[in-house]
Amino acid sequence: MSTPSARLCQALIGGCCLALLPGDVVGQSISGRASDQASRTPVPGVEVVLVDSAGAAVATARTGEDGVFTLRPRGPGLYRVRFQVPGYRMLVSSPLRVAAGQDLRYSLELTPVPPAELDTLLVEGRPVSRQLAGFYQRRTNSSWGNFLTREEFMRWGPVEVTDIFRHTPQISVLPDLRQPGVYRLVGSSSRRTGGRCPPLLFRDGVRLGTTEEWDVDMLFTVEGIEAVEVYGSGTGLPADFWLSGSPCGVVAIWTRAPTAPPPMRPIHVIAQIGSRVASDGLSTARVGTGLLVSLSRILEIQPALNLLVPLLGAGNRPSGVQALLVLRVRPLGPTTPWYLGSGATFMTLREPRVGFAGETATREQLSHVVLSGLSVPLAGAVHPFVELQALDPFRSGRVQWHVFVGSTWRLH
Repeated sequence: MSTPSARLCQALIGGCCLALLPGDVVGQSISGRASDQASRTPVPGVEVVLVDSAGAAVATARTGEDGVFTLRPRGPGLYRVRFQVPGYRMLVSSPLRVAAGQDLRYSLELTPVPPAELDTLLVEGRPVSRQLAGFYQRRTNSSWGNFLTREEFMRWGPVEVTDIFRHTPQISVLPDLRQPGVYRLVGSSSRRTGGRCPPLLFRDGVRLGTTEEWDVDMLFTVEGIEAVEVYGSGTGLPADFWLSGSPCGVVAIWTRAPTAPPPMRPIHVIAQIGSRVASDGLSTARVGTGLLVSLSRILEIQPALNLLVPLLGAGNRPSGVQALLVLRVRPLGPTTPWYLGSGATFMTLREPRVGFAGETATREQLSHVVLSGLSVPLAGAVHPFVELQALDPFRSGRVQWHVFVGSTWRLH
C-alpha cells in the first residue's frame, strides 16, 4: 500500500522527468479559425498545410464547420501555413517561429474570389487583370520560373494548349501511352528519375490536381489563356505554390477575362493550289477552297471544291471540277504533319474524244478515295503538303493513283 509521502515522491520524480524531456515530446501546436473576409462567417473545409523551412509539408488539417483548425509541428522551428479552398484565394502565412511546447494562435480571413474579376491594374504601361499582379511580381523577382504572356506565346501559332509548353524547357510534352492522341505535361525531374513526374496544375491560383489527372488540351483553349508560368521541379518555387507534390514542378495557367466562349474545336477556311503528278511528270493543276473541321484531337473532316486545269505543255489532259469529302485522322497527334483519310470524290471531267480532233466529251466519275499525306505548318498560315490518293482502291484493275503537291492557306 502506498503512503501519501510515497505518492508525493512519485509525482515529484515524474515532474522532473517531464522537465528533462525535449520540447518536441512535450508538444507544440498552431491553431486558429478561418473566416470569410466579407461576411466574417467561418469557412469550413479549408485545407490547411504546415510547410517547414525546406518547403516540405509536415502536417495537414481541415477546418470544421466552425472554421477551426489545429496543426501539430514535429518540433520547434520556422514554419509557414498554407490555406486553400475552392472559391477563395490561396493564402500563405509569413514565417512563423514555433518554440518548444508553444501553443501558437493564427487566425485569418480568406478573400473570396468573384466569378469575374473585372478590375484591372497597370503593369508595364498597360491594363491587366488584377489577378495577374502576382504573376508579374514573380516574373520580376524569380530566376527559376518560365513566364509567358499571351502576346509572347501567340507568336508560335499554337493550336492546342500543349503547343505552348513545347517551348518551355522546364516542362516536357509527352504522349500518353494509354490514350492515343493525348499529350501530358511532365516535369524536369522525370529526366533524372526515368519515370514521369507530373507537375501540379493551377488555374488562376487555385490548385486543380496534377497534369496526370487533367488533360490541359481539353480543360483549356488557347483563346482563353492570358499567361502561363512554369516551374520544372520543386527548386525555387514561390510560397504561393508550396504544396505536397510540388517537387515535380508547377504549371500555372491564368485565364483571360470572360468573353464570349470560343468554340470547343476550330473550323478553318482553307485555300489550296497544287499539281497532280503523273508518271510522265506534272499534268493537272488543282486550285480550290474548302473547310477543315476538327471533330476531336486527332479526327478532322475536310470538304473541298477544286478546279482541275491542264498545265501548259501537259498534252491532252482532262479538265473539270472535283468535289471531295474526306474524313482524316492524325494518328500521331493533332500537331503532327502525317495524316490518313478516307471518303468520296465526285469529278466532272471534260476530255478530248478519241478519234475526233478538236472535240471533247464530258464524263462524270464518283469514286471512293483513300489518301495519305504530309502537311507541314510554316510561318503564318501556310501549310505545304504532298498527298497520295488512291481512287477505287478495292476494285481490281480500276485503281487510279494520284499524287498532289502544293500548299494550303488557312484564311480563317
